[in-house]
Amino acid sequence: MQFLVLVRTDVYLVLQDVAGARNLHADGVAYARWWLRRAARRPGRDPSLALPARERRAVRWYASLLVVGTAACLAAAVAVLGGSWAVWCWAWWRRHGRRLRSTLRRARRAVPVAGPAGHQSTGGR
Repeated sequence: MQFLVLVRTDVYLVLQDVAGARNLHADGVAYARWWLRRAARRPGRDPSLALPARERRAVRWYASLLVVGTAACLAAAVAVLGGSWAVWCWAWWRRHGRRLRSTLRRARRAVPVAGPAGHQSTGGR
């Protein structure tokens, strides 16, 4: 869990110290937002230009790690939630499917079906 540098863990703090960055996370988020706005053709001023060259390289590297890591975490959450939902549906169907099918069959048989010229039939009985 310490290597999840998307949040401020001990490894994140070590990376920040090694990079010589004042606030690697905030600068990385600002750069990632700028990059996404630029990709959407809404350019603005690059926030990393105000940083020293060494810190700018670290922020750009961290921003790419931040975007990829966030996307991976979201994909994992969707997979886990989707998988949990699928398992729940499967278990529910195993428990209640037979009863539901028989109830639906009985309900179908009980509903009168209009025959030719408005005559009622009992649905094939």
